[in-house]
Amino acid sequence: MKINKTLLSDSIQTIRTNGKYSGNLDNWVNTIEKRTYNKPHTYLNEIVTHLASLDDDVDFFSIFPKWTDENNAYWGTSIALTTYLLKEVPLELPNKKVYIEGNYTIDQPTLIEGDLIIDGDLIINYMEGHLVGLVVLGDLTIKGNYPLEDGLMVVFGNVTIEGALDEGLGWSLTVIGGYLKVHKYLASSGELFVGKKVTSPFMYLYYNQGFCVLKEGFSALYFHESDHGSSLCFGSYEAQFILIDEMRGVEALEVYDNYKNLQKIISKDVLGVLGEADLDNYDKEQYEDLEDYLEEELEFDRFDLADDLLSAFQEGKTVFNPAILNNTPFIF
Repeated sequence: MKINKTLLSDSIQTIRTNGKYSGNLDNWVNTIEKRTYNKPHTYLNEIVTHLASLDDDVDFFSIFPKWTDENNAYWGTSIALTTYLLKEVPLELPNKKVYIEGNYTIDQPTLIEGDLIIDGDLIINYMEGHLVGLVVLGDLTIKGNYPLEDGLMVVFGNVTIEGALDEGLGWSLTVIGGYLKVHKYLASSGELFVGKKVTSPFMYLYYNQGFCVLKEGFSALYFHESDHGSSLCFGSYEAQFILIDEMRGVEALEVYDNYKNLQKIISKDVLGVLGEADLDNYDKEQYEDLEDYLEEELEFDRFDLADDLLSAFQEGKTVFNPAILNNTPFIF
């Protein structure tokens, strides 16, 4: 499939003339640039320079900026911005539907000209030169899992994963134009951009090189962000348990409520000593606060908690209290 770069180029020229992005992207771009200490229009300039090197009509994959050693730190954000800008221009995208029976392994760049439904797992292998492995112009439904390791994916529509999104290596890129729904659990250490709301019972975002940008917030039971140097959440959010490190736009709950809620939502078998802890009657004169009590008296490490719960998910254990999970309408 070919795409003409003119609409995107004209849209960018309008942005430069007016000084404003379309589609409510102003705050998104400006905040990311400040958070990552980049100059104004860093990402836009990257896209402009790339477009100038192209013919007018190019294959769809070529419209995205190429990865280089020089743009490594902001390449993923440039891909996300390209996607969101393309969603704002009046492109006539195909409306096909592709159904894959069983697991789907991608080992070369693949364009789906419409919706993609996979009746199994999706596996995207790494491709030399950090090529984007999968572009879906419509919605993506994965009835199994997305065991993401080092794949690169762009979806213009919505993504539904009926299993888990589990990414542990930190070298992936996932850009989603619409919402993201993950039925079992979401664990991400790569780069994750979601244009609309994210919903999943368990969200564990743990990073070194990677980060996430959630444009319209999230709904979860358990939310834990760790070492997100550049991560941002725009919009509303809700969760029974929230633990954050550096993510902007999210605040932790009051300590007592946080751990009281945790006892309600997590299975006692998985929660261990915290499942039986009396959070109301500890010695408040001996311990400065509740977390001090949990750490010293029970040897409970809140930062290891998400790793333990993730391992339980991966081992097939029941992590959430079924009664809570089945009666949480805002998740699904």
